[in-house]
Amino acid sequence: MALKEDGTVYELNPPLKQKIQNIVKDYSETSLHNILINGDQIEGFNENILDYTVVLPEGTEEIPLVKAVPFKNIENVLVEQAESLSGIARIQVTARDGINKRIYTVRFKCN
Repeated sequence: MALKEDGTVYELNPPLKQKIQNIVKDYSETSLHNILINGDQIEGFNENILDYTVVLPEGTEEIPLVKAVPFKNIENVLVEQAESLSGIARIQVTARDGINKRIYTVRFKCN
């Protein structure tokens, strides 16, 4: 539904209504396409799961590098890398609207 200039309500035609819904979704999207750990896809990634635990192989000496792979319509992704082998990396995704945000968390555990 929409309002005419005179204040009366009218129903949008279905194609126009769908187009508007797609534009709104595009500007409020906060999901990631993928999360990479040292270049490899995180196991079990799902855009709607926000918390992950990664068990590092025995003998790991370097803190893993986390990279966020956004969908094409997301412009602002901030990755805060873990500071230790048993640390936490955080990925903040901000939608193009500048309002909607989502935070993904990757916890590292030493084996």
